[in-house]
Amino acid sequence: MENALIGIAVAAVVAAIGLVFVAARMRLEASKWRFQFEAAQRLSEDRERMQRDNIDAVRDAAKSASLEAAQSVSSKLLEDHKRETDAAKKASIEQTQETSDKLTRHFKDLG
Repeated sequence: MENALIGIAVAAVVAAIGLVFVAARMRLEASKWRFQFEAAQRLSEDRERMQRDNIDAVRDAAKSASLEAAQSVSSKLLEDHKRETDAAKKASIEQTQETSDKLTRHFKDLG
């Protein structure tokens, strides 16, 4: 009977040691999974941050390009307006001079 109790006690100790090893292995596996999960979470956060940064960069580039285009169009419109104004001014001066010359000749012919 004593041998049977010793056998049961040894079996219980072996089982307890086995359970300790299984628990330790499970903790190790859980740690590995937690580490992988946290790494994946960091990668996901990094990817999201990079996407936001890229979107911001594209938005800034689009703003810059549209501002540059607007400035270019504005400059061209101002140049066109100045050219048209100068041409109209020149035509007005020529017409005024021509009219003045005609009136001067007309008064000379009368006098």
